[in-house]
Amino acid sequence: MPREASFTLADADGVDHAYRVTLHGRKGGQALVATLMLIGLEPLGRALDVVLKSKEAATTIAGMLATKSESATADDEPEPERDDLSAMADTLSGLLDGFDVAQIAADLSHALSAVDLPGFADQVFEYTLRDGKPLGTFGGTIDRHLADNSFDDAFAGNWFEYARALVKVVAANRFFGPLSTTLAR
Repeated sequence: MPREASFTLADADGVDHAYRVTLHGRKGGQALVATLMLIGLEPLGRALDVVLKSKEAATTIAGMLATKSESATADDEPEPERDDLSAMADTLSGLLDGFDVAQIAADLSHALSAVDLPGFADQVFEYTLRDGKPLGTFGGTIDRHLADNSFDDAFAGNWFEYARALVKVVAANRFFGPLSTTLAR
């Protein structure tokens, strides 16, 4: 398994920036997984409750996953037919009728209030370089002041790139298993 990942993101002015991430090890990785679970378990549980209670949705999603895994081995992924897309859209639309979006948002808000979000972001970016400049201290080997200045230079007035980079670094570390590939896009 690789120990590093790289990606490029554009800033608010459309300028591309190269990111290099050293993947988190045992101690930092475990702390981040625990925090991500704290944030996501209750809202995810509510969403899964709705999905699992809908046999039609579960069957459709299982079929979609099976089709996706079969096509993942082919060189050219076939385009789904329009009827298939329509059926999926109808099923997903019906499924969303069962979601209490307000309750899921409240659960997520409650979970986020229990987390030191700036500290969490510092942990996520601990081993990340943007254009060769550190966004974290690399386990204390880089001066905090230098990392803070690099962070400020990167994201002041550029918070959308920050949010995308946060998701990409979490995805690179594969904290969500197969879902990480989807997040990395």
